[in-house]
Amino acid sequence: MGKISVLWVMTVLSPFVCWGQTPYTYISRIPQRTDAYFQTFTYLGEQRELLTVSTFLTDSTLYRIDTYRIAGPPYAQRIPLDDRLVVLREGPTKVMYPNGQVYLSCLYRVNQLDGPFLLYYNDGTLKRRELYKNGSLKQSHCYTPQGTEQPCSALYQPITFNGSYRVLQRYLEKNIQPVLDRTGAVDAQVQLTINEVGQLTNIEVNSYSKANDEDLITSIRAVIQAIPQQVPNQQNWQPATMDGVPLTEVQRFFITKRKGFTYVNMPLSTPN
Repeated sequence: MGKISVLWVMTVLSPFVCWGQTPYTYISRIPQRTDAYFQTFTYLGEQRELLTVSTFLTDSTLYRIDTYRIAGPPYAQRIPLDDRLVVLREGPTKVMYPNGQVYLSCLYRVNQLDGPFLLYYNDGTLKRRELYKNGSLKQSHCYTPQGTEQPCSALYQPITFNGSYRVLQRYLEKNIQPVLDRTGAVDAQVQLTINEVGQLTNIEVNSYSKANDEDLITSIRAVIQAIPQQVPNQQNWQPATMDGVPLTEVQRFFITKRKGFTYVNMPLSTPN
């Protein structure tokens, strides 16, 4: 798969193409340029509060359009900006196939899907039509390439664990408790990167109570790396997918210690 195809698959098939999961989003303050694509910015509005980001492949083929509303001073006062803008998705998002056909079209209002969500096959035939209201899915219709309606599967499938999340939760609580007792930490936030074949490729550990404590970080990583294999000859994780395409994604969980006991909060979307 060439650079352009890799770029298209990894960027278009992100769960955040048309999902507003946080109250704000970060984007670079300046248009990006790489070996595979380049961007242009267009500011609109009386105070330049609206921003359209157009992304083009290196041959100048339009690749995607994203629209944002720049967050006001209250956000700017609370969030370290560095070289990034704090924005809300507002208005249309459109993504193209490499052949120029529209792949996806949707509308945002205050960082939530609001309105029609359309997905197409690469010949322009409608693949999926959904309707959202304030971020909630109201209708969903899916079609074969011949135009026949068919049952809809979830467009985005999150990372799943090849076993019981309750068993995993108990394993983590039991084995991380001695780490917290020894280091004096009372919290930790863990982010696992699971690649498109289900491999655990990165473990990030942060803590407010013991920031940058190497013993804490190294020990929690070791506990996670030692998670017992759940299914013989299989990875412990199934990768996330978007429109059937496996993705590299992150799995997060939160660790707290209260009254001498350790609790692990697993993602709400994961099965038990």
